[in-house]
Amino acid sequence: MIHDIASDVRYAARTLRNARVVSTATVLTLGLGIGLLTAVFSIVNAAIIRPLPYDNAHRLVALGEDHPREYSTYSVMSPAAFEAVHERNRSFDAVAAYQVRSANVALGAATGADRITGVHVTADLFRVLRVRPFRGRVFTADEATEDAKVIVISYELWTTRLGTSDSVIGSTARIDGMAHTIVGVMGPGFNFPMREHYWRPLVWRAGSPEWLERSVAVAGRLRDGVTLEGARADVATIGASLARAHPATQEGWSLALRSEIIERRAIPGPLQWMVMGAGAFLMLIACANVTTVLLARAAGRRAEMAVRAALGASRARLVRQHITETMLLAVAGGVAGVVFATWMLDIAWAAVPTQNMPSWLDFGIDWRVLAFTTGISIVALLAVGVGPALTATRVQLSDSLKLGAAGETGSRRELRASRVLVIVEVAAAFVLFAGSALMLESFRSLQRIDFGLQAERVLVARPWLSASSYPTAERRATYFEAALDRVRRVPGIGPAAVRGDLDSLRGAAWTTDSFLPRAILVPLGGSQPDPSPRANAGVGRYVVTPEYFDAVKLPIVRGRVFTTRDDSGSTRVAVVGALVADRLWPNADAIGRQFRLAASGEWVTVVGVVGNVRLMIGGARGTRTRLQPAVYFPASQATSRNEQLVMHAADPTAVATVVARALLTVDPDQSLGRVSRLSDEMGSPRQQTLWIGVVFSVIAAGALVLASIGLCGVIAYSVARRTREIAFGWRSARTRAGFAGQWCGRAFA
Repeated sequence: MIHDIASDVRYAARTLRNARVVSTATVLTLGLGIGLLTAVFSIVNAAIIRPLPYDNAHRLVALGEDHPREYSTYSVMSPAAFEAVHERNRSFDAVAAYQVRSANVALGAATGADRITGVHVTADLFRVLRVRPFRGRVFTADEATEDAKVIVISYELWTTRLGTSDSVIGSTARIDGMAHTIVGVMGPGFNFPMREHYWRPLVWRAGSPEWLERSVAVAGRLRDGVTLEGARADVATIGASLARAHPATQEGWSLALRSEIIERRAIPGPLQWMVMGAGAFLMLIACANVTTVLLARAAGRRAEMAVRAALGASRARLVRQHITETMLLAVAGGVAGVVFATWMLDIAWAAVPTQNMPSWLDFGIDWRVLAFTTGISIVALLAVGVGPALTATRVQLSDSLKLGAAGETGSRRELRASRVLVIVEVAAAFVLFAGSALMLESFRSLQRIDFGLQAERVLVARPWLSASSYPTAERRATYFEAALDRVRRVPGIGPAAVRGDLDSLRGAAWTTDSFLPRAILVPLGGSQPDPSPRANAGVGRYVVTPEYFDAVKLPIVRGRVFTTRDDSGSTRVAVVGALVADRLWPNADAIGRQFRLAASGEWVTVVGVVGNVRLMIGGARGTRTRLQPAVYFPASQATSRNEQLVMHAADPTAVATVVARALLTVDPDQSLGRVSRLSDEMGSPRQQTLWIGVVFSVIAAGALVLASIGLCGVIAYSVARRTREIAFGWRSARTRAGFAGQWCGRAFA
């Protein structure tokens, strides 16, 4: 048996070598289909299937707070809730909280600082992930204080900024101008959670406003023997006790658990499987193409099969011989597919900004991808090999051995089969083109979304100010006044302003004796917020300078915006978005109404209502939009954080570089983030749709090429098999043009 198989392989290799053109075309066609499908699967494998690079990653979970209404903050929880889980749970070996932040970091003898993203973490994070430092140690729970200035850095920082210095442990790193001691260096490739480069202790104070905000991500490691369902029940019990103890803020909220420590779907899962389906369609077209070629080749070898049958070869042996030849083609196609997939993945990786990609996302080809490719090759073998093998071995000795029988008369059954395959190819190609057209149309629809302001003509710049150079709100305000003065001198810049997130109302005392987050707005006449937090859910609280509304062209619906008269000594005022006005004062005019922040006793008077801003959100279910409820406070009456400069420009792209240079002259020691259009920041999920549309278009173009090749192959096969009939018809036709048209009509019928 083994000798027969070896003999079949040698004979198949000689046969394919003698038909180099057909063999090469078949291998390349299969390779293209297998390669594209393998490349898509590699991306899906990296994003969804491959385990995260941590010990027993399947035991790692994420925890958060969830609410059944639309503004759920499922992925985060408050420090207060985290402490409750940390102290009361019975399901986890360890739980840890973390916040991703960025800071101006200066290492070694560097005179300037770079803006680097890092993580503030509780000490148990390293125990949760079961990771050890490459050098030194990690910090302990005792060092989670404001006085303990310690930091652990990544392997990349150590090698690129410190030159793998042996004296790194104990050296100083300046974080926002403050000296920190480097106590450890993590191993290569560790950049948890995404692509961060340092880890500092996460510090909070019980009773502070931050204590109640849902702002920290939480990771946990299940104890041995604890199931996911058991852990969910455990945290649900803790959440229910929190809701009973603090109904004002926890009513309707529950503690939830997710089986993935990191939300890994940068591209939503459904879209990934849609691309996989498109790749499968292309593979179907490739298999149909190869089957057409092999059918034509099998018909041409009918006389050969008849001779071998006359010499005593059984039909099973002849089928095995054909399958062996197809197997060699499938193996070669699989190898070519891996090569094509590697090239495609290299191109895809080069086209994506790696700084925005998580470190664990590796498009490399591992054993799962090779197993997938092997499976696809086997499927291709069965799909393209069985039909031609049965056709070629279905011989009538008396007919097949007649001169010309195999060469010219042909089989109408085979011709019909080839035409059916081409119909399948063309239909699949049109399906792919329809899919790509729909994706690109979705992108165009997203391009036409009205954000409620002129986002296309607004530039956004974010200076990163160190805490040591600008420790107070007054110093930060002085910097931004100077920055505004510089950017207003740039030609092409119109109104410019500063916008930040609300930190506190100037002179107001935050209450610490009630479990009330400062996000909640309480209208005059109500001592407690609505138990259903819908009216306050997702409210953005912004601090702006008076020219902000003119800079972004946010329309004024009623009332007025801020003026220089709204200073620290005047009545506290605010401008609200139309959505907030409708929620807090339905069927009434909001102008002159008052509200307060739940964590402050200060009442604020509404002086204006502006239009709503629409946000674009990318998630596991794709890209969607929603209106952003917003309240705006004047910078003269409130302090802020995360400030950014916004400015109206006739041509934002042309002046972005000039604006960046002007801002760097204000204080060269401070780093500056990217200067970009507001529309690019608000509409970043559009790129996801564009990327999928481009991939679909590439697949559809490949499908069209393969379908065209298949159509040409069927026409060539039909002509080659009916040479005598064509010659006779050519001589007897009334006009050659009419004869050619008749044959073209048959080809496209």
